[in-house]
Amino acid sequence: MKKILIALFVFIVLIFTALIISPVLFEDDIKTKFKDLVNEQVNASIEFNDIDLSFIRSFPKASIKIEEFKIINTEVFNGSKLADIKGIELKMDIMGLINSIRNNSQINIQSIIIEDPEINLMILKNGLSNWNIAISEGDTTNNNNEESDISLGLEVFK
Repeated sequence: MKKILIALFVFIVLIFTALIISPVLFEDDIKTKFKDLVNEQVNASIEFNDIDLSFIRSFPKASIKIEEFKIINTEVFNGSKLADIKGIELKMDIMGLINSIRNNSQINIQSIIIEDPEINLMILKNGLSNWNIAISEGDTTNNNNEESDISLGLEVFK
């Protein structure tokens, strides 16, 4: 019985250690993939200070916190800030996140929390607005023919 308890304790410690270490191992890949993915979808420049992935902060959900998130317009509104957000936190099921990365399938985001957003909306006299930044399907500047696989099943939006 004592050996079983020791083995169980070692197993729990290994799982806990893996939950702490794995986000650190993939941090650079997550930052690069996130920035590339977002920049492919918008006619604007996306900047952020840091992305923090944690499996512990809101266990049993994975948590991704994006700090100092900025959307800077290009083209007609070149250089003007559309959004300056202190922090964005996304929460999703850990296994769903791992499966979506492994199988390139949908990511089900369960909650989005936005901290201290500053949004600057502008409309020119010709009716052009600075918030219309999504790249349309017919836009030839986006050569990515793949479908977007993001599914939002929001429980919380703050």
